[in-house]
Amino acid sequence: MSKALITEGYLTDIASAIRAKNGSADTYTPPQMAAAIAAIPTGGITPTGTVNIAQNGTHDVTQYASANVNVQPNLQSKTVTENGMVTPDQGYDGLSQVLVNVSGGGGGNITYGTDAPAASQGSDGDVYFRCDYAGVDSLLPDSYWNLNNWTKNGAAFTRFDNAYLAAENKLIQKGGNGYERIFVPIPIEQNTDYVFALLYYTPTGAASGYSGQLNIKASFASKSVMESSAALSSYVAMTNLPIAAASDYSSYSLTFNSGSNTSVYLVIDLNITDNYQCELDFKNLAFYKAGDTPTGGQKIITKAYLKQSGAWVDAIGATID
Repeated sequence: MSKALITEGYLTDIASAIRAKNGSADTYTPPQMAAAIAAIPTGGITPTGTVNIAQNGTHDVTQYASANVNVQPNLQSKTVTENGMVTPDQGYDGLSQVLVNVSGGGGGNITYGTDAPAASQGSDGDVYFRCDYAGVDSLLPDSYWNLNNWTKNGAAFTRFDNAYLAAENKLIQKGGNGYERIFVPIPIEQNTDYVFALLYYTPTGAASGYSGQLNIKASFASKSVMESSAALSSYVAMTNLPIAAASDYSSYSLTFNSGSNTSVYLVIDLNITDNYQCELDFKNLAFYKAGDTPTGGQKIITKAYLKQSGAWVDAIGATID
């Protein structure tokens, strides 16, 4: 066995290290040092098992390998009888369900229909919306419900002021030189029957000039023919529109077969006498295959009523009591 020199300084350092570890002020002789070192605590806690936690807060999990947290909120079921914000009472974490039972004094019912409300229906505070269908779903693109998007031919349009709203055109037209018309091209299938339909009336009455008549047409003519200011004599179908003054819309349509054609021009011939000004109203323009039924388009609110003091009043601009 080899020999090593152990000095007093080495032994003093070992004794100091033992005291630092066990926190004592003891003194040791060399024979006591081995036992003192063996008595020093080692290793700490080895976590095992799982702790179940069912409450919020701080938990000591030092001795556990895992924690299973399952905190259930304390929720309140509540019934309210007034409008406003609903919050849980003190001691609850939130709301599980809210039953709302508001009656009287908090506003009226809201109803709607396509006619004006009957005097007998509703109670004070009720609101009624009158709705009209704007346009119809058909093969005619929505943009062509608006006559401002149709093409004018080469005639001199002295006046063409069209106010468009919710598929309704209110056209102020003044006759000028030439045969005035507007038109749009529509793609079609061959050997198929089609219908071009619209609602129309003139509240002022009109004067039809150039030996023509206010009418709608379907035409397979060329684009150059459509753009000319001459009379449109090339068409596959035509329906005249009345020029006598009327107070409400009537429906008008024409039907044709496409034959070998793959596109058609839909035409409104205006043909108003020179310098004669009138109003022409067009609504719900539609184009569809014969046998199909166009469905209602967009439902638009056109008027609002409020019932107060037992009577319906126009809510737009009304004073609310």
